[in-house]
Amino acid sequence: MAISDKTRKRLWANSGGLCAICKTRVLKELKSGEKHSIVGDECHIVARSPDGPRGEMGSEVPSIDSYENLIILCRNCHKIVDEYPDIYTVDKLGKIKHEHEVMIAENHEVIVDETIGLETDFLPRILTGQDLIHTIGKGLVFEFHKPEDLEDWEYELIGTFLELCSEWGEILSDLPIKGRFDAERALIKELKELESAHFYVFGANISKSVPEQGFVDPVGVSVLSIVRQNDPQIIRIDFNELEKMIDDSDSSY
Repeated sequence: MAISDKTRKRLWANSGGLCAICKTRVLKELKSGEKHSIVGDECHIVARSPDGPRGEMGSEVPSIDSYENLIILCRNCHKIVDEYPDIYTVDKLGKIKHEHEVMIAENHEVIVDETIGLETDFLPRILTGQDLIHTIGKGLVFEFHKPEDLEDWEYELIGTFLELCSEWGEILSDLPIKGRFDAERALIKELKELESAHFYVFGANISKSVPEQGFVDPVGVSVLSIVRQNDPQIIRIDFNELEKMIDDSDSSY
């Protein structure tokens, strides 16, 4: 039995055209407006052969070529997960796939930030004041990232924004409903000013240890990363373009 066209399109669409582990683009445009090439794999979580990676779990999946048993990976990550099946178990790969697909469904712009110390180091773009309140209101620790090559006025703009986020974040849990609305209004104003200055804000609540601040065990960390709008680390997911790329790709599948 082969992977059906319906399963394949669902798999690629839900992956956003990105590797579920490292978030590398696995659909490449060869020339503008021309051919596209697939540089990733439709990977079986449980191998076809009982002797293959996780193959002994074959009875646990409805079908080897079912959607549930497939995950999109770049070729480097595919090699790693198959070389180390004891680390990348069926349950672990299923969790990675699920979390990746949720991220794609909820966010059409993300950045991959290798400095935040996560197994999956992606941050979704913050679009609203409510997104920002949610991000800064749950962390015990704040972690901020910004570009290095800032002009003086940019430094002041970003510094004011981050200072405001820190101040509001420390008191949000004690605010009444109206106070939270006031915070949201103040923060969305600053967010729009940053966007007018050609910056985007990405962020998330994560859990990790922060030994330099005395937290050896994992704690809640509010991470904000400010990048220029033309920063190449921004991954933009256009589902219409993705579907076209899948249809036009030179594929060996």
